[in-house]
Amino acid sequence: MLRGRKVADTLGFGIFAEIIFEGDLRVCFNDGVNVRSFRQGDKIPGNYDNDHTCFFGLLDSAKPNLSAKAFLATKQRIPGLGNGVLQDSAGKAQ
Repeated sequence: MLRGRKVADTLGFGIFAEIIFEGDLRVCFNDGVNVRSFRQGDKIPGNYDNDHTCFFGLLDSAKPNLSAKAFLATKQRIPGLGNGVLQDSAGKAQ
C-alpha cells in the first residue's frame, strides 16, 4: 500500500502524528500504538473485526441505562475508540 509512495506532508495534533503520502493516503499514530500491517484477505484479529453483529452483541450486553458515551468510551469495547476520540468526534458533530 505504501510502496513507492512519497511523503507529501506530516501533521501533529495532540498526541497524534499523521503522515500524508501522495494520493492523500494518510497514516495516523498516537501514543502507545503497536503498528501492524495487514494485506487484503488476511484474517484480522478478532478484537479488530468490528462488524454489525459484533457491535449489536456489545450493545445487547450493556446495561439498559448505560449512556451512549459510557458505552462507546469505557471498557475498551471498541479498539481505538476511547474518551478522547469520542469527545473529538462529538465536538465536531455538533
